[in-house]
Amino acid sequence: MNGNQSKDSQELLTIPEVLARLHISRSTFDRWRHQRQLPYYKIGREIFVDRNDLREWIVQQRNQTQPMSTVVIGIQTHTAQTWSGLIIKELRLLETELSAIRKDSLTIVWENADSGLDLSDAP
Repeated sequence: MNGNQSKDSQELLTIPEVLARLHISRSTFDRWRHQRQLPYYKIGREIFVDRNDLREWIVQQRNQTQPMSTVVIGIQTHTAQTWSGLIIKELRLLETELSAIRKDSLTIVWENADSGLDLSDAP
């Protein structure tokens, strides 16, 4: 640290640094920026994000309550190709995997149907 900087000075991150820290694509960054979801500074033609602002924003995102999501899974129980689907359903493997990667509440609805057309019309 040189004599002109203090411990509390801003550390501005470039777009590639933000993308790497958040593990997101440039299009996701731009969408969040245009929706005013992500704090940023524009200096000339360059865009920067303050490291401390980014940390605070991440904490806010984690603390927001997410609405409950419902996923409808179609399954045809009368065909031989459905053994894997039945196993996944009965052992609740999908629910287990989704709960490991999602922080919000998620409801899985399994719909039985006679044909693919019935499945596409399921609620």
